[in-house]
Amino acid sequence: MKKVLFVSTLTILSFCMNAQEVIINGISIHECMDDRITIWHDFSPFGVNNAFFSHREQARSFFIPKKNGIFKQKLPVESYQVGRIDGMQNVSEGWHSKPQWIFMTPGDSVFFVADSMYLKGWDSEKTRFIIFRFSGENAAHYNWSYKLDSVLGSGVRPSFRRGDNPFDYRILLTERRDKSLRFLEAYRQRYNVSDQFYNFAKASIKNEFIWNLFWPVRSGLIERSEVCPSYFIGNFLTPVINNHLSAWGYHAVMGRYFFGTLDEPWERMDSLFNYFIHNYDEQERAYLVSVLIGMLAQRQQNSCREQFFRIVEDALTFVENPRYLQYIDRAVTFFAMGNNPFPEDVLSKTRLKEYKSGEIFTLEEVLKKYKDRPIYIAFWASWCGPCLINMENSQQAKAFLKERGVKFIYISTDTREEAWRNTSQRKGVTQNQYLLLDSRTSPLTNHVRITNIPRYILLNAEHIIVDGNAPPPIPAHFNSLRNSINRLFMRTVTF
Repeated sequence: MKKVLFVSTLTILSFCMNAQEVIINGISIHECMDDRITIWHDFSPFGVNNAFFSHREQARSFFIPKKNGIFKQKLPVESYQVGRIDGMQNVSEGWHSKPQWIFMTPGDSVFFVADSMYLKGWDSEKTRFIIFRFSGENAAHYNWSYKLDSVLGSGVRPSFRRGDNPFDYRILLTERRDKSLRFLEAYRQRYNVSDQFYNFAKASIKNEFIWNLFWPVRSGLIERSEVCPSYFIGNFLTPVINNHLSAWGYHAVMGRYFFGTLDEPWERMDSLFNYFIHNYDEQERAYLVSVLIGMLAQRQQNSCREQFFRIVEDALTFVENPRYLQYIDRAVTFFAMGNNPFPEDVLSKTRLKEYKSGEIFTLEEVLKKYKDRPIYIAFWASWCGPCLINMENSQQAKAFLKERGVKFIYISTDTREEAWRNTSQRKGVTQNQYLLLDSRTSPLTNHVRITNIPRYILLNAEHIIVDGNAPPPIPAHFNSLRNSINRLFMRTVTF
């Protein structure tokens, strides 16, 4: 089978005790465009994509020689640690990537070969995904993710499109979860994996199910009010948050409490805060409240300012875990970043290539093009399925933004200009279209914490961020987006 050289992202989550190390060796014999391996160290219990820590703090880059493609790195680990390895996709050549979860134990020494396998992708067609086959001590803890995908026959969750029956979608998810749990039991017996790994994998399967269950609401494909209440009822909705190594614990909390409980979660955070305080024990309460603060912070809405700082002040009276406190501190800093002008270095050092002219502009120069006009920014990439779906369903939002004089611009985080240009042309989004150069290390990426896409940011006429996670431009979120835009034009009159 053909091997592929890769750009790898290894994201690490851990609850740490004594610093030790894991040795990871690898080889690939097929050259690709890039030879950089990026290893993320993220010691937050709040998910892989931690918006409050910059890439520079989490990442270290290594280079493997293209001649023989050999990689060797010693990774510091403290107690059991969960990681994620992800190969750089090259869509034009038929390569796609999917995160591969690995479970590391101090003292492991493993060897991988970059390889590929065919699975169903976002479009339900067979797609070639990059995978990593490990050998060595505890290799079963590293291989389980891609082996599970091969059993499921799919590299992605079951699809849900606007107009689909959510109960049919839930049946598919339930079948996928149950099949995954059966696979895990058989895998445990065959490879004699550790109890720590087993508990992590089981919690991850359950938490991923919960997150996927709420995906239609979370993504705006359907309104919460459109879903029959019985969809959200059942024992399977209890998040497994007691295993913080679980890769999906944070996401399960978001799904269950933010999008499954309240019709307007952003307007009723005080209610959720009080619910957590009175219905959970000390450890879970502190975790849930920290997640709540993080979610509010990422919105960066000035209308939530008083509510946000009130919740933070109350939370600090009982949250004692140092990692939670660090997370809250970063969340406060992130929230304060909104409703302020972009720093000078972000304006002058962010480089954007315009699609039409091919010219390179600074962020400052781009914003000057739209002087005195509000701006709605869509961060996207050619490989992001949800980004492309949102593009295809944004006509109503674009018409409304144009009517209100709000400029809609696209900023791609693609690392390959060819993929950006081809997809922009194919999707018909070549106007006000920019490529963020050096997107991984760009000052703009680090300032607004682009850790997940699609991501939408709303700037007022003074080009200050008024909504750091604005509603997406799709029909299911049109009312929320319209309200956010209308608030931009409200004037406060003092007598």
